[in-house]
Amino acid sequence: MATNTLIQKLFGVDETGVGESDAGVSNRQQIETFRCSEAITAGAVVSLDVSQTSNGLRGMVVALADAADYIPVGVAVSAGAIDTYIDVTIRGIVEEALTKGDAVGITAGDRLVVGTAGKLEKAPSYRSDQKEGDGGAGTGAVTQQALIVAIAMEDQAADGSSRVFVLNNY
Repeated sequence: MATNTLIQKLFGVDETGVGESDAGVSNRQQIETFRCSEAITAGAVVSLDVSQTSNGLRGMVVALADAADYIPVGVAVSAGAIDTYIDVTIRGIVEEALTKGDAVGITAGDRLVVGTAGKLEKAPSYRSDQKEGDGGAGTGAVTQQALIVAIAMEDQAADGSSRVFVLNNY
C-alpha cells in the first residue's frame, strides 16, 4: 500500500522542545503495510515472501527475512500473526530493531545485513583480491556481497535490539 513522503514540519534553529526529537514529525520515516505469511515479531527484519503463488502476492506478503526470502523490505513496526497486516518501516530510524551483536560485535556506523530469524548482523568483510586461504597463489572463491539493509546507530555486543537506520531497498 502506497504512502507519501510529504514533509509535515521543518524545524528552525531556534525551535526546541516542540517535538523535534521525534523522527515521525518531519516524516523522515517511511512505513508501508504488508500481509504476514508467518508470525512476525516487532523489530524483526522482513522480506517479500517469494514462495507465494502469484506475483501480486509476492509483492505484498512478507516473512521473516532469511536466505529463503531474499528480498528484504524493512523492519516490522509491530507483531503480526499469519494472514494479518503489519506496518513495516522501509526507510528511516527504528528504535528497537532485532540485532545479533553477540557473535560479531556491532559498532555505530556498521553496515547491517539480514542474519537469521529476522535479525540484523554486521556485514561480512571481503578481501579485494579474493585469494584468501591459499597464500595468495590462487583465485579464491567468488561471492556476492550481501545486500545492506540498515546502518547501526549504536553499539551492540549482545543478541537483542538496537537503534538502526533502515535504507530504502523496496
